[in-house]
Amino acid sequence: MRRLERHGTVVVLAGAVIVAAGLVLLVGAGAFADWVAYPLVTPALLAVGGTAAGIGLRYSHLRTTVTSLGVWVVVAAAAFWATSTVADALGRGAARDLAADLSDLPAVVVDSPVDLHLTNTVRSPQDLCVERPGAAPEPACVKAGGPRYRYTGLRVLVRGPDATFVVPARWDPHGSTVRIPDDLHARVQYQFVCDPPSTWQGAPDPCGPG
Repeated sequence: MRRLERHGTVVVLAGAVIVAAGLVLLVGAGAFADWVAYPLVTPALLAVGGTAAGIGLRYSHLRTTVTSLGVWVVVAAAAFWATSTVADALGRGAARDLAADLSDLPAVVVDSPVDLHLTNTVRSPQDLCVERPGAAPEPACVKAGGPRYRYTGLRVLVRGPDATFVVPARWDPHGSTVRIPDDLHARVQYQFVCDPPSTWQGAPDPCGPG
């Protein structure tokens, strides 16, 4: 029994050393900021060290209710931290992949009753109340208050419960995500995206003339 207690104490001490190493990384975050694996190493050390200490406490004379509870709280917190770190890394990777190629997002045309003053679209808005370039807007069209400004070169990033979020069709570091609230009464038209003609196995190009 004494031998088992000694071994348990050794495991507890080893776990405490591992936890201490994790705390050193946590406190010295600035010094280890350039270590690529650092964000995941710290919670991993806390989780592994805490688990070892928790198991060792079962057989050690150092065991108390408070100590055991504290150890497992550290393990649970480290597990949540590690999960959050991995999820964040995966999310950032997915965002980079999406930014590199936005073609998978639905293409849309947005007709708005007011000028949205979008500076990051591919094309300037078309005034639907102007019949020809240089002409004045049709008074009847303006008075009607319907969708007047047409924006193209946009893709839907996400459709929320009360708004649509769109981005330029081509990623630009200086661009931004535009929120179009439903109460703006803008018209969002989803466009068909055609495959290259070669994928149609000799059939007429659906994107071609006629």
